[in-house]
Amino acid sequence: MATLSDLQAAFGNVAMLLSNLESHVATNLELLISQDCPLAGGLLVDHMTLSQRVQRTKDLAKLRFGHDHAMRDRICELMKEVDKVREQRNDFVHGLWSVDRLIYGELTCHDFKWRLASESHWQRADAEQWTLARFDSFATVISAISGKLMVLNGELQTAKMLPHTPPISSPD
Repeated sequence: MATLSDLQAAFGNVAMLLSNLESHVATNLELLISQDCPLAGGLLVDHMTLSQRVQRTKDLAKLRFGHDHAMRDRICELMKEVDKVREQRNDFVHGLWSVDRLIYGELTCHDFKWRLASESHWQRADAEQWTLARFDSFATVISAISGKLMVLNGELQTAKMLPHTPPISSPD
């Protein structure tokens, strides 16, 4: 049975992997903004949330790879994967964790955000149980996506992108 130390180590591993994933998304977005001056991209994305970075990456992929639909679609699909992890990440990072089920080898994550359950009834979300297997499974998903983001980063450094200004038709 998992000990508290085992579960805390697994939690820490997932937290570290999530942090790395966010950095990879930011680095790719910086390159989509400017291959020649990553600092300019870095200054623009610095205070964006992960959700905003994902959306801007999709937007810029459509702009910069209008000529390369395969690359554009690959980037957008990868951002969908990141977005799924982001949703889990928010519960993971912002939840209230307790050891009330430690005797079963689990930690409990309570989500204390209020949600509208029906037209007139508000409630807090249910608690979720986290085992070592669940931590490991989440870590595997995050690692796989991070690997794809790192490959994309290498490709974006030398990719032929369209210029920043798309052709804009004026109203007649």
